[in-house]
Amino acid sequence: MSTFTDKATPVVSQRDQLFARATELVPRLLARQADVDAHRRIPEESVAELAAAGMFQLSAPRDYGGYALSMSDYVEVMAELARGCPATAWVTAICNSSAWQAGIFPLAGQDEVFAAGPGTRLASVPQAKLGKARRAEGGIHIEHARWFFNSGVTLADWVVNGITVVDEQDNPLDLVLCLIPTSQLRINNDWHTTGLRGTQSVSTEATNVFVPAHRTVSSLEVLGGRYSTPYGMDQPLFHGASVPTLALFVAPCGIGIAEAALERFKAKSEKRAVAYTTIDNQADDAVAQAGVGEARMKIDAARALLRTAAADVDRRAADGMEMPVAERIRARTQCSYALRLSWEAVDLLYDLSGGSAIAELEPMQRYWRDLKTATLHGLLTSSTTLPLQGRVELGREPNALFV
Repeated sequence: MSTFTDKATPVVSQRDQLFARATELVPRLLARQADVDAHRRIPEESVAELAAAGMFQLSAPRDYGGYALSMSDYVEVMAELARGCPATAWVTAICNSSAWQAGIFPLAGQDEVFAAGPGTRLASVPQAKLGKARRAEGGIHIEHARWFFNSGVTLADWVVNGITVVDEQDNPLDLVLCLIPTSQLRINNDWHTTGLRGTQSVSTEATNVFVPAHRTVSSLEVLGGRYSTPYGMDQPLFHGASVPTLALFVAPCGIGIAEAALERFKAKSEKRAVAYTTIDNQADDAVAQAGVGEARMKIDAARALLRTAAADVDRRAADGMEMPVAERIRARTQCSYALRLSWEAVDLLYDLSGGSAIAELEPMQRYWRDLKTATLHGLLTSSTTLPLQGRVELGREPNALFV
């Protein structure tokens, strides 16, 4: 018979630990949010704090000091972090997305990328809008390429960028992802936008760059679920379907931004009268109450959609099964629609916030701008995902490569 009378110490999961660290960062990131927007960059203090909290390693392989969280756990942590600063969360999400992509490369390539230890930061763009590469002995040679929307590249050590490989007649042979040190890129100062200003999603260029074979993978192989990852089922993250996984990396930012907007509105409503009415406290206004109720439901629905998509991706990965195309498209669309619902919640709250909401230092207008910008991401814009979902529902073949 046991003689112990003390209660057992609760076991705190890795996800709960990382979630708690994200929560601790929220007020600090919130305090710097206006400066991030005004100066179009993430300050070194934030970068150092994110690194110390392990936020850049959520999806990196465990072999290199990462956590390789399931997508379900990742969604919760990233949504929490995004309550602090939209741009900071977006860059952190892209870094994790890129670390995951590095994890599906051959081991020799990963050894190079993570040689500096778990502090390695990455950025990525799946395809160059301009440029081409050719096969060369031992790898590929990039003649010239330019990538747009290279979020977080100014903080990154490496990029995972895609390039079309052509033959001697410039006919496309393959779309190839390349691991390239940022020191080999030209980084352009051309990110002047209305939203997500602090992400520094600038364009980058590579000219006359050789990429060895162990730092390349075929995007077409990846899209088909044929990865070069050395990891087994003890790290199922690196067996998840690529497109919905990539969508899941950034979509949780919308949840956190919307939650922050709701908290901001609730805090201000207690002190704000409704203009040109006899209502002294907006929190007592039925119109505001209905708006807050609807915003909460939109955020909750968005969160439920992401949890469903993440659970489906995790389940297929853990089973070692390829995710069917229809399921991949649905999961991606769920991410897209979750982002749209999040923005609709913020738009509703912004509309109820009165004229003061347009002030540059007012967070509400920043949430509105940043989240609207996020909804325009090529992988997540509903003008693409909803027709694709409907097409498959109606028995047609997908008319997109990235599925």
